Amino acid sequence: MKKIYHLALAGMIALGALLPASAQKTVELPEPSSIVTTEGEIIGGSNDAGTIYYGAVPANAGTKPVLVFIHGYNSSAKTWWDGNDMYNKAYADGYRTAFVSVHPDQNQWVNGQMFSGMLNTICTRYGVSRVVVVAHSKGGVDSDAALVHYNAWNKVERVITLGSPHFGTPLADLASSGWTSWLGAIFGQNNNATKSLQTGAMATFRNQTDPHPNRPKTNFRTFGGWGYSGLLWVSGVYLSWNGGGSSQGGNDGVVNYTSTRRPNSAVIFGNRDSRGKVNHSEIATGTPMWQHVRPQLPSSLTREVEPAMEMTPEGYNPTAIVRSNGEFVSADGGERTFYTPNARRVKVTIFQNEMATGADIEANGQVSTVVSTETIDEGSYIKTLLFEQKSANASFTINSDNPYFAIVETDTDVVATLETDLNNNKLVYKQGEDMKFNVSLEGASIESVTGTLLRTSDLEGNGDNTQMASALQFVSDGDNFVAYQKGNLPTGVYNVAIQVVGAGGVTRSIVTSVAVTAGEKPVTTLESAFNMEGFGAYPNPSNGSTKIYFEITEKGSHSLNIYDITGRKVFETNLSDLDAGKHQVNWDADGALKNGIYLYELNSNGKKTTKKMILSR
Repeated sequence: MKKIYHLALAGMIALGALLPASAQKTVELPEPSSIVTTEGEIIGGSNDAGTIYYGAVPANAGTKPVLVFIHGYNSSAKTWWDGNDMYNKAYADGYRTAFVSVHPDQNQWVNGQMFSGMLNTICTRYGVSRVVVVAHSKGGVDSDAALVHYNAWNKVERVITLGSPHFGTPLADLASSGWTSWLGAIFGQNNNATKSLQTGAMATFRNQTDPHPNRPKTNFRTFGGWGYSGLLWVSGVYLSWNGGGSSQGGNDGVVNYTSTRRPNSAVIFGNRDSRGKVNHSEIATGTPMWQHVRPQLPSSLTREVEPAMEMTPEGYNPTAIVRSNGEFVSADGGERTFYTPNARRVKVTIFQNEMATGADIEANGQVSTVVSTETIDEGSYIKTLLFEQKSANASFTINSDNPYFAIVETDTDVVATLETDLNNNKLVYKQGEDMKFNVSLEGASIESVTGTLLRTSDLEGNGDNTQMASALQFVSDGDNFVAYQKGNLPTGVYNVAIQVVGAGGVTRSIVTSVAVTAGEKPVTTLESAFNMEGFGAYPNPSNGSTKIYFEITEKGSHSLNIYDITGRKVFETNLSDLDAGKHQVNWDADGALKNGIYLYELNSNGKKTTKKMILSR
């Protein structure tokens, strides 16, 4: 992993670009000590999807099983020997090996089918009926698809996953959200693989995979880490207050520990196991992981009596309830202000991918800076400041000419919780089902909640071009705020972005995703669901002056509202005086509004139609 998020390789590969065995490329690796070529370059490279690298056969191989290594996202086969001694460790202990490269930017369906064919080739090459797979990160999900959906289960004795996001990662939700749409370089390109790792997309995959008749034929063992560090610090902090805190098992900087557990599978590193103090890159490295992987390898390809191990139950859904005890602030430039009432210590970590000018923070109120550190690495700019807050009325303003993403942490225990209809036994919504979003706030009285739904992909992680969106209307329900979304959404994965404001201006941010799968009440097109014909915005992206056009079929109660990505209303106008026919409203965006995604919503006689547009000035 070269960047904060394990999703940063450009170049789309067509969904149909699957290689038959006759087209697969094979490379013979030398012994690990000779892995550097005479030209001084490491063997293996980019754009080598479909290539199988066969490791040198050690003299002491005997009857030990063949190990097949599959990489994670933004990677290739050489990740196992380029700055990694995993190949060296396996060779020294007498294991025959093969290392595969699959598409670095595609979903598990594309890679699973490719990997299934490669497993057949590897078994034939070595003259064995089954192998053992060692999979890092998304490679574990690709392996799951290969075994269950592409019938490779009879070629694999067991799969050992290292930091695999079996339930996705909140970082993919964040990368797909409108809140950080301009910061793609930080969290990785928002391609099909990114979208397939959204928590809603992976819930769909688990919903298809766990009940499958091939699933009981598979044998998975999972490792999860919790020691995020280095360039994974910012993403690790974000995950720590989005389901990856210490009480939930922590995170490795890319994947929450709870997500690394696959239903009906053995757990090797338990919750906060001291051996799991590794980050997302280290968990796939020979030192320190081979000593833990080796005991999980069978001595031969006969099924052995399994030792007593902790098992992840069948009814398991770590993303059903989403909690957040932090706030993030993002912008593509300019000022953003946030408040920290009643906090005594405030920590602000800012990440930028431009080093020309760093972000400045101005404190308003009685505040002193006790720590200020700056780190520049690989084109990234990380600045961390720790403040002592002496006044309950203090506020902070971040200002920069460049895009920035900031995580705000305080010593106040204020936690926002989102509960939906989903639970351990219900992973997805069906078409026709209404959605309920229930938000509560612990540690402060809740004053307001805003939020949006944004369709980001289809169920397989392919990008969305429908502009489907919805502003969630939260209303007070005692101590909580509740919003309902009617069950008229087309299938797909929907990003959920919620902003919770408590007493004194304390804010908590929630970003997650949910999936809508085919049901008894299918909605095949957006037009049939929302009558969107004749409704749009031009230009889109907008330079600040936008024409929103629509058609009214009959005179009545009509209005037009515009919301920012958090669901905050920024414009409204009553259209009830308009006669039936085609109309347009000119919207000149307020100069204080920041660039990003906005939702424009037409309310017509009780029916809402919503689309998204981008403000870019």
